[in-house]
Amino acid sequence: MISIIFHTGTGFSHRPISGIPINTAVNTTLKISFELNTSVGQGSEWLLCAGTPADFTANNIALQLANVTGAGVPTLTIIDTNQLAGKLLYIVRQGTAVTPAQLQFTINVE
Repeated sequence: MISIIFHTGTGFSHRPISGIPINTAVNTTLKISFELNTSVGQGSEWLLCAGTPADFTANNIALQLANVTGAGVPTLTIIDTNQLAGKLLYIVRQGTAVTPAQLQFTINVE
């Protein structure tokens, strides 16, 4: 299990989770949990996405894996690794929240 906590800061529109595209030769199942841990940051929708480096740079939502809108309500995504091959994982903010928020991303490999 890998768990990452992000502090978004202000003026944040998107942030990478993986620094390089996912490279996988094995088909396995990933369970991905995504949640907003703080009450600040509400008023926006936080999207967990996968896409090419060009998608990330352009702030495109190529493949939406999950979204959260309120604190303490995690979402669960179950996906095969081959669907993520060659893609970055990243977070996109949509909405009006400008205060920093804390988001948690957890991944389990089955």
